[in-house]
Amino acid sequence: MKKTILTILFLTFFVVLSLAQKYGFDAGLFFCLNGIHIEGDNEVLYNSSNGIIWGTGGISAGLTVKRNFTENFYWTFDLRYIRKGSIYEFTNIQGVQDFESIKLDYAELPISIGYEIKLEKRNLYFELGAAISKLLNSEKLVSDYSYGQDISLFDQFKDYDYSFLGALKFSLNKKDNVIFGLRVERSFLSIHEKYQLYNFDYGIEFSYYF
Repeated sequence: MKKTILTILFLTFFVVLSLAQKYGFDAGLFFCLNGIHIEGDNEVLYNSSNGIIWGTGGISAGLTVKRNFTENFYWTFDLRYIRKGSIYEFTNIQGVQDFESIKLDYAELPISIGYEIKLEKRNLYFELGAAISKLLNSEKLVSDYSYGQDISLFDQFKDYDYSFLGALKFSLNKKDNVIFGLRVERSFLSIHEKYQLYNFDYGIEFSYYF
């Protein structure tokens, strides 16, 4: 079922891309290196008696379309794969540093409003928006020396994540089709059925428009 949903989303987006140039849209690809973290009541996911819950690394990538509706304002619509989650560092029963991690894979549909500032050498872009994400896969990597966390809590993540996002970007070339930027995203609704848990993601993003 999850693979079917993802396939339909990608097929729909490729249709949009195929029509993009005809109707004045700019279409492109992007890749993002993220820091990922779960905020809120995250201590319930791990035994935090002697450990630290902190961010780890993730990636996102996908397709984007962009269209100006004034000289400076534009909107963007993306289809992205994004990895979210967190990591727990602790000292295990053998006195050795150990780790456990949560990995949440989503198919995400962000929509943003952007504002372009035209400068002499490069353009700046400010974007604000929201996204809905469909959970495709969830995985908890449990240490062999776990202190007995309640694994059942991990099965109660919601199927959807709703989030706000913002980005600051600038062009790297005169054509303004190679873009580098910083992106931040945070859930505004809990991602867990029982506890108040929120994905927080931040990273650097490279985009290329055809």
